[in-house]
Amino acid sequence: MGDGWILIFPLNSIDKDFMNFISSIFLLYQKLKRRYLIPVLGNIPSNMGLTMGIDKGILTRIFMNKQVEYFGRPINVACRLQGATGQNNQNPSNRVLLSRPAYTFLRDRIGIDFTPFNPVSARRSLRNIQGGTDFRCMKLVII
Repeated sequence: MGDGWILIFPLNSIDKDFMNFISSIFLLYQKLKRRYLIPVLGNIPSNMGLTMGIDKGILTRIFMNKQVEYFGRPINVACRLQGATGQNNQNPSNRVLLSRPAYTFLRDRIGIDFTPFNPVSARRSLRNIQGGTDFRCMKLVII
């Protein structure tokens, strides 16, 4: 449980270094956790770490309260995937769930090699996505 971020990448900004960027976020968190968080915690949770959900698709951009906001199915799917990282895993820390369309696009069109992240096909139940049927995705272990 914690705060979440939504990171949006235009397709023309994604290249073969995309997963290196994702990995660097996880590694930076581990470094800062050891330096600043662990020393002040009384009890250290066994499953303390980052999780991430990734999808691809078209978003709608609107202006609301003098700010740019985005909404659309890819945000909903990514958020649900992130929340589902622990459904079938005792410790979801340092895991990423990618929708199959995102995984296939990144692998086939961008040329990302996912082998270092031990990709495994997975199914997750995502609330309000596909009528509650199992959603096919790929699970990655980042660090």
